[in-house]
Amino acid sequence: MPVPYELLGRLFVYLAVLVFLVTALALLIGAYSFRRHRIMFPNFVLFMLYLFYSPAKWICRVFYIKEALVDDILIEFRNALLLDRFKHVTERRAVILPQCMRHPECRARCDPIIGYECKQCGKCDIGRIVEAAEKYDFKVFVVPGGSFVRKILKVYKPGSCLGVACRTELTESMQEVAKIVPVQGVCLLRDGCYDTRADVDEVIRKMKMCDMGGAVDDGCAGKDGGEVAAIGGSVDEDGLADCEKDLNDADSDGFRGFQRMPKEARRSGDDV
Repeated sequence: MPVPYELLGRLFVYLAVLVFLVTALALLIGAYSFRRHRIMFPNFVLFMLYLFYSPAKWICRVFYIKEALVDDILIEFRNALLLDRFKHVTERRAVILPQCMRHPECRARCDPIIGYECKQCGKCDIGRIVEAAEKYDFKVFVVPGGSFVRKILKVYKPGSCLGVACRTELTESMQEVAKIVPVQGVCLLRDGCYDTRADVDEVIRKMKMCDMGGAVDDGCAGKDGGEVAAIGGSVDEDGLADCEKDLNDADSDGFRGFQRMPKEARRSGDDV
């Protein structure tokens, strides 16, 4: 029986076109969500962009869109989806920082299990994060690589994780860690694997959210089928949630990180 090469060729072309269209649709939904500060069809977008991660970046290149848009969508969608669970964890909360945030003259020693032990010398941003972590009951780990993250998950067994890394590393790490514990991610403002910079205020804000997260009413986060509203919680001086004010402000905690991104990253979303 002859092999139907023509039929197989047509099927391959149809499949490639289908993948292109579905991946492009996921990108469009993600970009639209950035503009509206509201995530739509999050499971579909996450599944498609993780499954077709490389094709999604290829589509961005073809249409002269920054490839970082794919990572931004995945990170912010994951942040918004897991925000409520993250805020309600009260024990064994971890902040995982990359060692590239250290000052070039840093003399901290590297422990084989927990990574670098910050001395809070004040030469880099890590000291500020460690100080805030002590206030909000977080444990800070400064790690030299992804293998240390796996060690921390195994040995320390955190209840939640707040990670800081470059976009590519953060996208990959959040996917793995989210299978175990609720996670939030903050992108580096300046990457390059040496003397990098992070949005320290954003990292501290996410830690502070956990300190008052238990008082926020779960009913404040609206969910409707495939569309999820990412409405941020505001807490008064007594630590009580004011849901009515949340809805009037329409301020999304899940997408505040996007608003704090560099202008270049935000423009990448506007170009779609």
